[in-house]
Amino acid sequence: MDDGYAGTLPQKRRPNHAGQLGRAGTPHQPGRVDSLTAHRITAVAAGREHALAATSEGQLLSWGGSRAVLGRDGEAGLPGLVQGALAGKLVKHVAAGEYFSLAATDSQVFAWGSNAYLCLGTGIASVAELLQPAAVAGPLGAGSWQIKGLIAGYQHAFAIADKPGDEELLQLRQQSSKAARAAASAGTVVGSSVAGGVAVLQQGTGGSGVAGIEVILTEKQQQEREQLQQQQQQVNASVAPQGADSPTAVTAAGSSSGSGGMVPASPGSTTATETTTAAGRDVAADAPANQHIAEQQISTEAAASTSSSSSSSACSTPGKLPFDWHTSYLPKQSPKLPLPRDAWAAWSPSPWHNQLAGLSPDVFALLPKQYNTQHRNPCWGGLGPGLSCLPYFNIIGVSKCGTTDLYHRLTLHKQILAATNKGPHFWDECPHPPAKGGCTAGPSGDFQAYINLFSRAADLIRSRPDAIAGEASSNTFTSAHGVYLRGFRGDKPWADWAGSAGLNASMPALLREAQPYLRLVVMLRDPVDRYYSAYHYYRWWEKEERQPTADDFHAHALRDMQQWRDCVAAADLATCVRRYNPQQLVKGMYSQFLQDWLVHFPRHQLLLLRYEDYKAALPQHLEAVLQFLDVSRPETASWQAMLGAAVQNTKSYPPMRHDTRELLREFYAPFNRELADALQGDCRWLWLDRPENGG
Repeated sequence: MDDGYAGTLPQKRRPNHAGQLGRAGTPHQPGRVDSLTAHRITAVAAGREHALAATSEGQLLSWGGSRAVLGRDGEAGLPGLVQGALAGKLVKHVAAGEYFSLAATDSQVFAWGSNAYLCLGTGIASVAELLQPAAVAGPLGAGSWQIKGLIAGYQHAFAIADKPGDEELLQLRQQSSKAARAAASAGTVVGSSVAGGVAVLQQGTGGSGVAGIEVILTEKQQQEREQLQQQQQQVNASVAPQGADSPTAVTAAGSSSGSGGMVPASPGSTTATETTTAAGRDVAADAPANQHIAEQQISTEAAASTSSSSSSSACSTPGKLPFDWHTSYLPKQSPKLPLPRDAWAAWSPSPWHNQLAGLSPDVFALLPKQYNTQHRNPCWGGLGPGLSCLPYFNIIGVSKCGTTDLYHRLTLHKQILAATNKGPHFWDECPHPPAKGGCTAGPSGDFQAYINLFSRAADLIRSRPDAIAGEASSNTFTSAHGVYLRGFRGDKPWADWAGSAGLNASMPALLREAQPYLRLVVMLRDPVDRYYSAYHYYRWWEKEERQPTADDFHAHALRDMQQWRDCVAAADLATCVRRYNPQQLVKGMYSQFLQDWLVHFPRHQLLLLRYEDYKAALPQHLEAVLQFLDVSRPETASWQAMLGAAVQNTKSYPPMRHDTRELLREFYAPFNRELADALQGDCRWLWLDRPENGG
């Protein structure tokens, strides 16, 4: 076996660095994987940095890469048994994509790893990683077809199965027969053929009706399916109950179901969620002026938008919280990540590299070919005055969620160095070409000015090679989705500025292309409390005005929600998110921004923390961040300083009105559900454990 990869890159990285060979010894010539000699191997597949092998006993072994592609715990550098949903099954076929894995028995296909571009085919409209094998959705995972073969591409896959068209047609015939009987009982006559009809397929799911899976039929089969589907559609229209009491929930995957999932959508495009789950979508243009009626309308619309079920639908308001409620989600976010110098050496420019470089040429003109091997932090140049450094980590948001406090405590650690400006907002706010005074990253506002923010850290790193630097631009997270990219973009049609870069020209794409190794920390807070805090905080320029009352905020919230509903009614959800107005209300729609980050950064490079849990269990959260950064807990004195530091950037405000809180909770509920579903159905992201009142 041969690594076969490092030598093809202009920037080499250490061969076999991810354990993808499954053995020790020289990587540049074939060598036996000794731990496999006890097995008879019947199938083998290799991904970018991992491999799979099926044995004659039907077992599956994996090695190399991350925990997600392995589908198991244990040593990555040696073959290990993959079980989970595969336990007791006889694996016959294997396939490996870039960062995902597939295995199949005679009748079922299983997938795990990265779900970027929905390549796993599990029917889950989320790009979150799957850490264990799971059956794919639809007939390929149901056990009714005979699987003949599997093959995986970069981020897509094919399965060869016996007579898939006949199986689907059989199901359609059965559905058509049931529908005909229902129509007959209702006194409806349905024709035997419809000319020029359109097949009723869920948009974005392919012929199987499952997100990420498509069935390929013969021309004759396609014609028969279209005819049957047209008949089914006619019957459904004739016998379906009418009125508002029978809504059809439409998910982001575009299917009529209750999955409540989330799919990456290009900024400026329309998703199915916009019509049903975005608070305030279906409203009359002439909204009532009466405040009480407006409140009732907001409540009714929000309640309707929460009617569809999802993987978070099993969540309920907790009674007594489990003893580990505030910390149980932390160990699941503790991967072992490569150092920046190794990740950069292994990085291959994306297909849209030239497009992104054209939008931000000052960045790519200064990035080095390689980083110094003696430094943990990404630094390059000589060890004297010529040393330049970039951040190892970035706390990317969200504003008013405790980012300043976290950053301050971290920089009390002797190994973690601060930037000259804690939050320069270079990637989102500094335009190109640079404009004087256009951002806070130095006088020129270009990439060199951003590098200069870490010159003080570079001076210290010369003598402390294990030290790392970071920054905390708290609006970075909510600048995704086409809102900001080297300046505000939401006021312009997507095509007017992105040009040929298209979907890929978003800020997470640019940041990934320039710093693919970056460790991203995100702190999220109950969006209702975040919105209330921001309302008071961003009134600093109105210091001469009186302190606003709870009634003032109530009226303000109603105006903002009405403005949002008016925008979505006239345009669409994606466009209104990009317009970023009302800004503080939109910032709490976390799911709309997370999807863009997860398209471009693997989930394990994002550490998501909940502000309420951070406050309740500060030591455990600081330890989790240090582990994420691969930094040891400091000696006792420094640790006590980190824990005992004064809380940063906090103020107290009068309590919010109860009815205001309930209106805002209902408004944000669909976005919170999307967030929870994207994060493996974790109920904490619904904020059901929050108090009923208070500021």
